[in-house]
Amino acid sequence: MNNLSAKVFRGTVLGLLCLLARADTVHAVPRLVAGVVRGFPGRAVDVPVSLRYRTNDLHDVVALQADVVFDATGVADSAPSPGVITSNHVLASSAPFTGTRRLLVYSPAGSVLTNGDVARITFNVGPNEYRNFSLRLTNVILVRADASQVSSDVTHGAIAVNQAYVGPNGAADGFLNVATSGSEQCYVIQATTDFQTWSNVQTNSTEEALLQFIDPDAGGFQKRFYRAILCPH
Repeated sequence: MNNLSAKVFRGTVLGLLCLLARADTVHAVPRLVAGVVRGFPGRAVDVPVSLRYRTNDLHDVVALQADVVFDATGVADSAPSPGVITSNHVLASSAPFTGTRRLLVYSPAGSVLTNGDVARITFNVGPNEYRNFSLRLTNVILVRADASQVSSDVTHGAIAVNQAYVGPNGAADGFLNVATSGSEQCYVIQATTDFQTWSNVQTNSTEEALLQFIDPDAGGFQKRFYRAILCPH
């Protein structure tokens, strides 16, 4: 049984619980994956975009294109840096629309891309942003050396922003622990104040990379703790 716990201290208004779905689920075709990472208000965070083959998949992708779509009202992006598998490739990028970062990876010599990061995009979270941000992959095209298209799948990503209370001195006294779990799962969110008695607060299902839970009653407690368990079958 997978557990995830979060702690909310005095001064916080909402309890926030994030479940991150695994990006390495079984797939029959190459998969382009946007990472799920932890972020903080007013800070920069690097999000990897990676190519993943299954063990017996044919490694024949030499170039790819993808758009990473995000909410530009809360985060800002910058030009990406090359990933570890692009030493023999060229990484180009552009911002064709507000909230869209386009990636283009290709090899003049037709070198094949292996498993790993193709790019890392730096996002700057707004100074007063405590919400989570989805990172959606669209317009994804993978091709072989003969220019034929490779069937592929995608896993969307997210920036999970810590729900933390920051005092006047700049010190934070709240934190959020994030754990991974299986995708397309049902979870029971439970809360406690003493780790002895747990109460069911909400039941959520997700097929996305991020499941968000907000507790509107958190402000009525000096402290409250949360966990997520898989729904009983």
